[in-house]
Amino acid sequence: MATTITLNGTTLSAALIWRDREAYASVAQGVERTLGGRLVVDASGVSQGRPITLVSERNQGWLNYATVKVLQGLAEVVGGMSTLVIGTESYTVMFRHEDAPAFEATPLVKRLNPADDDWFLVTLKLMTV
Repeated sequence: MATTITLNGTTLSAALIWRDREAYASVAQGVERTLGGRLVVDASGVSQGRPITLVSERNQGWLNYATVKVLQGLAEVVGGMSTLVIGTESYTVMFRHEDAPAFEATPLVKRLNPADDDWFLVTLKLMTV
């Protein structure tokens, strides 16, 4: 059974890839030396800011133009937070606009006026908040 993915109730392709799922550390650490040569290590747990980059590829994870328009609208809300559900996991997220573009959609077939059922490759750059 395929995993269901939704963003604010909008169903996304279950074939999207979570590109950076395993490239995250829940510990932040800073290291510096004192003038006397001692090592000072500051470490703490990180509970927010986990990147979630969802991408489609040439052969999977496409979204139709109707869904692309909904996602574009969500991405354009300044400071907007959304609920992302992947299977049984739920995250409060916002788009990572500091890593522009936070949302990108490229049509599989380029048309002057895409129809709602035309397919697009997408990248959603989100982070937990």
